[in-house]
Amino acid sequence: RGEEGGVRLARMKVTGDGNSKPLSPEEELPIDINYAKFTDWLMDRQKIKHDWRVGLRAIQEKVGTAIENLPDNEVLNAVKGTINVKEINYFTVKKIRDVLTSEKDTAQKNWLGQYKSQATKDWQAILALYHKDNIHLAEAAQIMVQNVQFEVPALRKIVQNCVKAQQELHRKEGEYKRGAEEFRTRYAKECAKLGIQGKEVKKELLQQAAKVEAQEIRRKQRDAKKYGKALQTERRQDKEKGKRDDLKSIEKWRKNRSTPGDEAKNEALLDFATSASKKKGLNDFIEEKTGRRKDEGPQKSEYRRNMDKKYGRGGKAKTMSKRNTFESSHDMSDFSVQRNKRLPPGIQAAPAFKGAGGR
Repeated sequence: RGEEGGVRLARMKVTGDGNSKPLSPEEELPIDINYAKFTDWLMDRQKIKHDWRVGLRAIQEKVGTAIENLPDNEVLNAVKGTINVKEINYFTVKKIRDVLTSEKDTAQKNWLGQYKSQATKDWQAILALYHKDNIHLAEAAQIMVQNVQFEVPALRKIVQNCVKAQQELHRKEGEYKRGAEEFRTRYAKECAKLGIQGKEVKKELLQQAAKVEAQEIRRKQRDAKKYGKALQTERRQDKEKGKRDDLKSIEKWRKNRSTPGDEAKNEALLDFATSASKKKGLNDFIEEKTGRRKDEGPQKSEYRRNMDKKYGRGGKAKTMSKRNTFESSHDMSDFSVQRNKRLPPGIQAAPAFKGAGGR
């Protein structure tokens, strides 16, 4: 096929109508025919009839019946697997006829030279119908027009799309390879951070976790040991500091002691606290031991002191003078265990509690 003046042409070389007569050089020259008018060209030269489509439909009906009666054969099954029943044409029929005539089972003939297989006979007859009135030429012209107008542009578009897809896939392949290399590098770095090789990730991670846990336990033990030593050191230092502070306090107390009378008073208080007999009052006891009287307030006469001792003191001084003083807090002379255990007159002890069920 070629193009001249924007019109697609079909080149055809005439080789004769089956005769063995040699052709002249002029007859062997190719003929340029417009592919869209090739069927009309065949009808104008009476190569095909005007009603060739009626004969073609009859042939297609016979092909539909014959395709169902094909024998079960490996070669025929392979051929049938690549054939679409709706697209069977002269070339497909010839291919099936050649397979039937080449197989041993379907190529046998009788003594008259006819095929014994009915399938071979049917396909041979279909092929003869194609040759009758040159229906195969009309069908070939129809197929050529359809291919040029529809199939070839569609295939070109498919090829263009495939080329674009191939280029896009090559581009993506390069990107994926670069991304894969980058991720392999990052994976190796992460494995190096975790301390594993990355071959058996789950097993290596479990081993690494056990190793980290053991290291953590040893670290906690070391920290606990350090903390214990630090705590012991701190306690020892606090103890030594407390001891030094006590010694400083004692030394300061020794330096700041006032008079020998105060020392005697302190000694008297200590003896009073440890004394078994506390019948006398605290002031009397202190005066007896120290030979000193209280310096604060006016001095009482001996008669007044005897009367206060015998009858006590009245007024506010009796209740408020001895509160919250050093002597009152240390005065235990009036305390009696037996007197405090006795009940006041007219009060009886409550009966013993027998529990919730006792009556």
